[in-house]
Amino acid sequence: MNFSRTASSSNVETALAIERRKHFTKPVFDPKNPLAAKTMCDVTDTTVASAIATMRQAAFKGADVFNLNVSRLDCGSVDEVAPAFAGIRLPVLTATRRASFLALYGGGEPSRLYRTEEERIAVQLRCVELGAAGIDLELDSLDEDQPSVEAEIKAGVDPDRARKLGPIGDISFDPAVVSAQKRTVAAVKERGGFALLSSHTRRPINVFEACLITQSAIERGADFVKIVVSTNSRDDQDELVRASLVMRKQFDVPFILMPMGHDTVATRIALFMLGGGWAVTQNAFVPNGFHQQPLIEAWLPIVNAWRAS
Repeated sequence: MNFSRTASSSNVETALAIERRKHFTKPVFDPKNPLAAKTMCDVTDTTVASAIATMRQAAFKGADVFNLNVSRLDCGSVDEVAPAFAGIRLPVLTATRRASFLALYGGGEPSRLYRTEEERIAVQLRCVELGAAGIDLELDSLDEDQPSVEAEIKAGVDPDRARKLGPIGDISFDPAVVSAQKRTVAAVKERGGFALLSSHTRRPINVFEACLITQSAIERGADFVKIVVSTNSRDDQDELVRASLVMRKQFDVPFILMPMGHDTVATRIALFMLGGGWAVTQNAFVPNGFHQQPLIEAWLPIVNAWRAS
């Protein structure tokens, strides 16, 4: 695959994309502004045309920002994705997930748009040039190795806890990887986009670990932080509530804390009301999909209650 157009981006295209972003009907995020975007809709369609239809339908239901999973799109070239950004006057950020992640959305073949980590990031940058509002970048992006318990202990995680639970998912503390991520974030912002930095932890986390992830993301240039936490018990979910209260006081950057696991919807609602940057939804349930993600119409009364409070 030839990504030379991403490496030497068209100034004209980038300028047009920046101009388009000025005409979004709502601010992308502003924790103190009740009119800012608050209802994110995950988009997991397999064609650009159906993704546009989903976003338009979701917008009528109340969604006001979208996370387009480019990994799911059956495209041979990243430029084929461009109509998805021009087709709606609301912010669309992109995610390019690894093949192992696609099982959450009912599986599917690995994307034809990328095979390596470098190509995966190049797709993201090209999408910003084409009009995407920003990107969702995992905190272990550009790290081909498995997460390291030793690196986390060095970063301050309790040694006994780290060895018992294993490493936190989707975060790297390798200095070279961190530097590469900072360069990626800088490239996104040079193109007029914003950077959401994320971690899917794959294990429960405590207050310290939630703050460690958030601080790491901020130091790498995050405009927004998303942490999706695998939980095994009510105690694990209660710890996230405590973490959210601490994070509200400690950090100015907006964030999302989301539990995954059995019976977590009520905690997702609580975490949003306690300061979550966005309510994360989906437009419709699909066979074998991720049914823990509530539908837009279920979230909307909660978001409206927040706006009115």
